[in-house]
Amino acid sequence: MNVNELLKQVSFMSKISGEDINKISTVVEECSYKPDSVIFKENSPGGEMFIVVTGKVQICRAEVDGGMKVLSLLDNGQIFGELSVFDRLPRSATAIAVENTKLLCIKADRLEKLMNEDKELGLLLLRQVILNLSQRLRNTNDKLQDKVFWGFTAKL
Repeated sequence: MNVNELLKQVSFMSKISGEDINKISTVVEECSYKPDSVIFKENSPGGEMFIVVTGKVQICRAEVDGGMKVLSLLDNGQIFGELSVFDRLPRSATAIAVENTKLLCIKADRLEKLMNEDKELGLLLLRQVILNLSQRLRNTNDKLQDKVFWGFTAKL
């Protein structure tokens, strides 16, 4: 299956026309990871975002005791790593392939060039990233509220 076909199957790209998918496919690279392969490490330099085509990716953070806290498990169609594409700061978490995983990789400089060349497409992509981040923030808020509420009731 070619990159265009893969992109059309990604929910993140559902609002994007076939012509724009063709443009996006010019800045996308395919990459594969075996189980337990580190895609990127927390605090490492960023600069690309990923879309899961097949497989699963675990997003986790280091804990004080040296262990890893799993934040989320991503599968087909989900994006990750997008924060460092836009803020160019080090990675906020570690990404690890849980099983054989195929990803689409979009490097920041190539995405920025595309967005500058086609402002409408750039706005559409930004909107999709913001919607994705908004949903993650809402999920995090719900988890935090549950933990705070549970901790409060446990003290009563």
